[in-house]
Amino acid sequence: MIQQQMIKETVQMNFHCPRYLKQEFDHLATFRRQSMASVLRGLMEQYVRDESTRLRDDMFRRRVMKGLAGYDLDD
Repeated sequence: MIQQQMIKETVQMNFHCPRYLKQEFDHLATFRRQSMASVLRGLMEQYVRDESTRLRDDMFRRRVMKGLAGYDLDD
């Protein structure tokens, strides 16, 4: 049941990359006994988490700075 649900919630992706990069990536993933798809999913998940955090931090900073814009910071 869970496998069928996961299959429905996935999408196939394909893209071009330099041949040397694909070959080195393949060798490293094989050495670590991981599939390239598994490594890519992990990298994508980490990227999404990192960028989401950065965006939240940036939005918070902008709100703080906007709130301070009306105040004299030299006092």
